[in-house]
Amino acid sequence: MSVGVLTSKDGETWEPHANNPVFEGTVGQWDASIIDPHVQFIGGRYVMWYSALAGQLQDDTPISVGVATSEDGFTWKRIQQTPVIAPTVNTWTDFRVLDVEVFPQVNGSLLMVGYATSNIAPNPSFPDFKPGRIGFWVSH
Repeated sequence: MSVGVLTSKDGETWEPHANNPVFEGTVGQWDASIIDPHVQFIGGRYVMWYSALAGQLQDDTPISVGVATSEDGFTWKRIQQTPVIAPTVNTWTDFRVLDVEVFPQVNGSLLMVGYATSNIAPNPSFPDFKPGRIGFWVSH
């Protein structure tokens, strides 16, 4: 899975960018398959947060969050080669983190809200009930 760009002059008729896909997963790495991209224009550049997984989605596949930037929206560079948020053992995010949205704050920090799931059942009486949770992260 990868990310492509469509452009439009009227918001109704869309054309694929000639160099699609513009951002692809890294074969054999944690972000081999890209899902849930979210792009914002912040500080004079495009910033894309994306959820990703190694390979194909299976019932036991962990999902992490990465970030990439672009000056033009077509050429992307990862901020780092590892996830910026990854499942953390024995926490509410120990299985999957995905579908993040980011909101710039007045003080210059960023507030991220995302969905996470855990392998840990919150109630031992119901071991198969493992709900997802919404969480917040704040940059410094």
